[in-house]
Amino acid sequence: MNSRMLLSMIFIVLLTAGAAYSQDELRGSDNTIEKLQWMVFQDESEESEPAEGTLARTDDDHERGHYDRALGYYFAEHPEKARNEFKKFIDNYPHSRLIPNACYWLAETYYMVDEFPQAILIFRRVLEKFPDHPKAPDSLLKIGYSYARLNDMPNSLFYLGILLEDYPGSSAADKALVKVMELESKG
Repeated sequence: MNSRMLLSMIFIVLLTAGAAYSQDELRGSDNTIEKLQWMVFQDESEESEPAEGTLARTDDDHERGHYDRALGYYFAEHPEKARNEFKKFIDNYPHSRLIPNACYWLAETYYMVDEFPQAILIFRRVLEKFPDHPKAPDSLLKIGYSYARLNDMPNSLFYLGILLEDYPGSSAADKALVKVMELESKG
């Protein structure tokens, strides 16, 4: 069994088993799933080496490689390196289709080290500039979580409420509902 097949099977198991775990157990699962997707992509790209005598990488390949390097630093828990690479990526590829993701993960580098005010600012940028992107509901969720970590429950509940209202069918909304119930029970 090759590594891509194994990673794909793990990814499917994580997706289908998610309902069997508590919120605390799943706290890092989105990042785990994203990491597995990244690893599967890495494995696929290694299998398709260009033929000898051709250009090794196109501009799109360089762009994706830069993004993947930054994401790799994030998953290796090197937030400073990841942050620097995401900033360079955003500067070097301002029109990339990966900009919303790069901004989201840039915010995550601050969240990872408990720099919640800075994380909130960047998650808000994702939300404001890319409201229809799949990272928008996740950004709202992380804004709500960040305010909760700062013990600012009114703002936490406000942003989680917006998430529930604006993105009701998203997986982020499911997590937001759990967090709202948790915060309201603490009271």
